[in-house]
Amino acid sequence: MSEPTKSGSIYRRGNTAAFWLVVITVIELILALTFESAILLILLSIGKAGIILQVFMNISRLWNPEEHH
Repeated sequence: MSEPTKSGSIYRRGNTAAFWLVVITVIELILALTFESAILLILLSIGKAGIILQVFMNISRLWNPEEHH
C-alpha cells in the first residue's frame, strides 16, 4: 500500500472540517426553527468560526516559532 502523503492529509482535514461545518449548520437550522433563543445560535456560530480559523486560516501558526531553512 502507498503511504499517505501530506497533501492527502491536508485534504482529509479540510473535508472533515467541512463535514462538521455542515453538521453544525443543520443543527443551527433545527434550533432556529424550534427555539427562539439566539444564545444557542451565537454559541454554535462561535464554534464554527473556531473551526474555520483553525483549519482553513491556520491561525495556530501565529503562535508557533518560525522555522528556519
